[in-house]
Amino acid sequence: GLMAWSGPGLRGAGSSPRWREYGVGFSLRCSMLRHLQMSSDGCDLADGSIHLAVRFARVPAPVSPLCMSSPMSIPTDPHAPSMSQALDGTLPSLTHLDCRGDVHMVDVSSRPATVREAVAEGWLRMQPVTLALVMEGQAPKGDVLAVARVAAIQAAKRTAELIPLCHPLPLSGVKATIEPALDGSGLRLEVRVRTTAATGVEMEALTAVSVGLLTLYDMVKAADPAMTIGPIQLLYKQGGRSGVWQRRDG
Repeated sequence: GLMAWSGPGLRGAGSSPRWREYGVGFSLRCSMLRHLQMSSDGCDLADGSIHLAVRFARVPAPVSPLCMSSPMSIPTDPHAPSMSQALDGTLPSLTHLDCRGDVHMVDVSSRPATVREAVAEGWLRMQPVTLALVMEGQAPKGDVLAVARVAAIQAAKRTAELIPLCHPLPLSGVKATIEPALDGSGLRLEVRVRTTAATGVEMEALTAVSVGLLTLYDMVKAADPAMTIGPIQLLYKQGGRSGVWQRRDG
């Protein structure tokens, strides 16, 4: 032919996942168009003046330094802290993701069992006339508040069955309190959960509030289907390595 050129495999070029995963070898020479052949590992294009051959070869992905230490998320926000902070362990980690982004249940076997407590709250907003029905025990389905309290307690005990990566925990206490909002706009549900274990009970408290509010809605929806749920939020937690945390806003 008039020309012959070949190039070595390429690694890590560009931003496409294909270029990160595969090395590419190719050659080019002049000939006339005659055939095109493709397969899973490359392709050939040839004619009387040009011959193009491309071969793909899988290149092992490099192991991130984060994989050789504790699992940690890599920040993607342009305003997030630098990678050096991620490497030196000064960033908070997403403990349910390993260094390759795979989900897993956190192994807490090396942690000591300590007293843990969490408090969460949530709101069910409704019309004042609906709230009056509830507080007077005149709701269509009966004693709304008692049923919702039981539902919240039951939900706290079943959290590990509802949230996939939660640990089953032996709860030592669950207290659900329901009270009307001071401005008459609805009901506030607060749940306090306690245990002695190697991990916390934040999810138990939040799940209990969520299910308790859904139960309230179910019990009262015939009178006021326009009710709204929320916000639902953690107020307080204590125990373990992180110590005490308390919500400061509001």
